Amino acid sequence: MADLVNLEIAGIHLIISCPDSAILQEFPPIYHSFLQKTISGNGSTTIRIRLELQDIPDPGTMTKIFDTDESWSLYAGQDEYIMALTPPVLQKQAVWLARFNENFSKTVLYCSDLLRIESDDGRKVLNPFLYPLDQLLLIHILAQKQGGLIHAAGIVLHGNGYIFPGRSGAGKSTLTLRFAQCKGFGLLSDDRIAVRKIDDRFMAYGTPWAGEARIADNRSVPLAGIFFISHGRSNRIESLKPRQAFERLIPVTSIPWYRKELMTRVLDFCEELISNVPAYELFFKPDREVVDVFEKFVST
Repeated sequence: MADLVNLEIAGIHLIISCPDSAILQEFPPIYHSFLQKTISGNGSTTIRIRLELQDIPDPGTMTKIFDTDESWSLYAGQDEYIMALTPPVLQKQAVWLARFNENFSKTVLYCSDLLRIESDDGRKVLNPFLYPLDQLLLIHILAQKQGGLIHAAGIVLHGNGYIFPGRSGAGKSTLTLRFAQCKGFGLLSDDRIAVRKIDDRFMAYGTPWAGEARIADNRSVPLAGIFFISHGRSNRIESLKPRQAFERLIPVTSIPWYRKELMTRVLDFCEELISNVPAYELFFKPDREVVDVFEKFVST
């Protein structure tokens, strides 16, 4: 086995090893800032994943605890879990299957023949470590690391991070592009932000799962504010009480409802997040003025 990839997302290093004869397909450009050569950073965690090209195991003896009916399923055994990608178009044939224990200290990814390409220079493997696998693994890992994945855009101003949660169509990419057009703002992502509690403070992380604006950067900053976004006739900001913010946060947070222990951890994390980071509602029009309104608000 040889280490081929060090994929870092939200301080979580996924170290992927493959058989020496395997050639893993390259990651798309949006992942490039997340591919690392070393392991460093405060709060970093290392998860080693072994890629196997042998026969894919059958999870039939385990209990199915979740099924999207569209792509992936999760099975539970006595001491381990199996996650399988089984698209209906393939008559539920598994494309890949990830086997892991509770703390991910033993994680193996099996690739079916659908991902293997015989070539003159070795066995090439179509990259299985892209969406949805990387995101699904991170959701489960973050739940154990005082963290969560939020459907939100994220920016940086004067060294502080601000996130803008919203469902699909709320305007996250549009808003992010407005900030991108102005000097002084850094960009984390226009669609998915990871948040973790590290040394008693909340940190916001960019992720490679970008939206329409294709903005994603491997960067972390202290989280200074949460701004739930809504379309409005004018650009204005209103404070939210913790209860209101919690109710807005839950629908845009990736919560593994099918595993009670992880669900409880994420809900507790969301409650603590809202109790410690100020939350607001940002009503905005898709124009330049919203940037001025926001910058003036956070600077006063």
